[in-house]
Amino acid sequence: MKFFKFLLISIVISSSLVACRKGPEDPLLSFTTRKNRISQTWLAYSYRINGVEKIEESTTETNSIPGCGNQNINTLIKRSVIMDFSKGGTYSDNYNTITNIISSTTGSGEGCDVFNFNNTDTDLSANVGIWNFSGGVGNTSSREQVFIYQEETKMGYLWDIVRLANDELKLKRKYIKAGESIFTTEEIFFYPK
Repeated sequence: MKFFKFLLISIVISSSLVACRKGPEDPLLSFTTRKNRISQTWLAYSYRINGVEKIEESTTETNSIPGCGNQNINTLIKRSVIMDFSKGGTYSDNYNTITNIISSTTGSGEGCDVFNFNNTDTDLSANVGIWNFSGGVGNTSSREQVFIYQEETKMGYLWDIVRLANDELKLKRKYIKAGESIFTTEEIFFYPK
């Protein structure tokens, strides 16, 4: 009889622990609230759009230039994404993109030097706004999503929280862009900054 009581108590405790998890990759047990876990500054280590990594991208294009040989254009794009969630419900983000384009030719004829260049461009955007947990509708449970409203753009974004731990945050959203008929999937994985 004692064994069955122990077994029943173990089943109840283990099922209640699993029920406490909100995101599919959340820790099994946490002694801090979801609000305390998300309320910090996060730096992205991976940013994927439709499965393609965007934190650092590199492309090479080769063009044939008569009299100069081949022109090689190497493009390197590095992105930095920072999101900050305060306990009071304010939000800020910084998106920094550095694009470096280097062009070189394999030939050295007259006038070929115009095809050789090095160009660096920096694009920085910063937004402020408010955030709050969402969910509890349809198939989502409460605090399973985070809603971000950017004041300057007057745009709101709803992200699914895949993982929320003290040391890692994973967000995912799926949407259809205006004028398109296919879904775009964005995933951002963060460490605390």
